[in-house]
Amino acid sequence: MAKVKSARRALSWALALGWLAVAAAVQAQPARVIGVMSLIADEFVVVGQEGTTGTKLDQNVRESVPIAGGAVERVVLTTVMKAVASVDPAAKVMPMLVNEPRYYRGQRDWTDGDKATLPAEVAEALRGANMTHLILVTKHRADTRMNTGRISLGSGRLEGVGFFVDRISRLQLLGTSERTVGYLAPYLYAQVALIDLAAARVVARREITRGEVVVASQTGAAGGDPWTWLDEKGKVQALASMIERDIGEATVAMVKP
Repeated sequence: MAKVKSARRALSWALALGWLAVAAAVQAQPARVIGVMSLIADEFVVVGQEGTTGTKLDQNVRESVPIAGGAVERVVLTTVMKAVASVDPAAKVMPMLVNEPRYYRGQRDWTDGDKATLPAEVAEALRGANMTHLILVTKHRADTRMNTGRISLGSGRLEGVGFFVDRISRLQLLGTSERTVGYLAPYLYAQVALIDLAAARVVARREITRGEVVVASQTGAAGGDPWTWLDEKGKVQALASMIERDIGEATVAMVKP
């Protein structure tokens, strides 16, 4: 019996020492230094639905509206910072607000599959700040899919942030007898990538294609041009809500240890 008790004590000590070794190894791992850069909101694009039934060609009318002062990009940066802090409090997060048009134009070349090829001056700046990783948010191009809760509407292709404006479709609201003409749909088409800077490799990636249909009665409008159903503040808030939800969730999924 004494030998059995002695063996149990030895096993308990071994297990305790094993857990201590694991804890020490975890604590010994250096905290990540994560840079955050967004290239999705230099402008928002207003896409007007035209009568293109029977053709796959994208004949929508587009108007680009510059976003001054990085207002929407700041929402992206803040969202990513909060998401990282929620799952990896030890990580140091360094947001970078971009004010360089050529980076927005050339962003498609920054990643190719799992390979990350950042502009030389950007890579040098990140290394100089001792960053280990970069969370890069870029525009993602995909087919238009504006969600009504039951079906998807829209035509053509979208990318980045903006609003899809349909002035011709006749809709019946789900669960009601209400009928309406046209809709307004804020959209977020983005890619969120986690890049290991030392390896110049994309280690995780999420693509977001979100478009949400808004009809006049939801905004208190009596009808008319769907573009007027939300004021400027309401439009920014609609985009911010999607960014906070979808980019936040994507970041958590990628960064979680």
